[in-house]
Amino acid sequence: MTAPAEALMDVRGLTKYFPTGSSFRLGGERQFIHAVDDVSFTLCRGKILALVGESGSGKSTIARVLARLHPATAGEAIFHERNALTLRGHDLLSYRGQVQMVFQDPFGSLNPVKSIGHHLERPIRIRRQTGGRDETRNKIYELLRTVGLTPPEEVANKLPHELSGGQRQRVALARALAVNPEIILADEPISMLDVSIRMGILNLLGQLRDEHGVSYLYITHDLASARYLADDTLVLYAGQIMEAAPSEDLMSEPLHPYTRLLLASVPDPRKSLEKRRVEVRGEIPTIVNPKPGCRFAGRCPKVTDVCRNQSPGLLEPRPGHHVRCHLYDPALATNPCAG
Repeated sequence: MTAPAEALMDVRGLTKYFPTGSSFRLGGERQFIHAVDDVSFTLCRGKILALVGESGSGKSTIARVLARLHPATAGEAIFHERNALTLRGHDLLSYRGQVQMVFQDPFGSLNPVKSIGHHLERPIRIRRQTGGRDETRNKIYELLRTVGLTPPEEVANKLPHELSGGQRQRVALARALAVNPEIILADEPISMLDVSIRMGILNLLGQLRDEHGVSYLYITHDLASARYLADDTLVLYAGQIMEAAPSEDLMSEPLHPYTRLLLASVPDPRKSLEKRRVEVRGEIPTIVNPKPGCRFAGRCPKVTDVCRNQSPGLLEPRPGHHVRCHLYDPALATNPCAG
């Protein structure tokens, strides 16, 4: 029997509000954008957890809060028995070495006038992980080989603009690996790459997980890549988790109406365009001081009166499969979403 995975980071009630400014006060009440609202999940050692959702759902904000690029409004991120969101000084510096981030734009995250070798040398020297110059150079070459960039002697002397987008993203991964992190926050690492090279980056992420024991928070709007790469998937909408389950279960038997619409919108070459058309009514809800009720109610084909007036909690209609939807509340006599 397989032993249960070790919890590496336990995120509890993570919340991030952004003020809109004093000029947007309504009735004397200050307005806040609820970018992330009471999000909880556990990232296990050696596992890949995907955050999936449309633009503006809060995926990148979660990663930036966990990377300590934004302060959290509320919540905890328990990492090695300490709340990572309150660390300061040397403890914060140590945490940032253990939790690295790979950004969406590989070119924008690299200094265009510095060589690839310089980008890898800096974190190595800052963390004092090697001794002399020769040892540092050998470490750089090892990192480049690890991410499939060869010959490393030539790649190390190049500037970012001399590499392709896929190669630059491999450099970003090598830089993250330079400090031997336990977690990599990968913020849409393949979305700006050509379709033909995306699979190579996904396979590299899986290889690094298997060989180096790195855990990932993988952020994407691509359901197919989440299914291919991630052990578990969380579906976000308007700053809240709508559904959470093992990736295969969520993709094959989705429960939430939003997840079903997301999957139905994925093009299927075996069907005609007419059959693949997905009609979604309503507008994206405002997340500025949102009113009570389900945030997907205005677009949901299964909406009921209770959905418009009462915010649903996260239910567990199946073992390990959670959904934020009143339609799965045991108090309801029938389940309109069944089948």
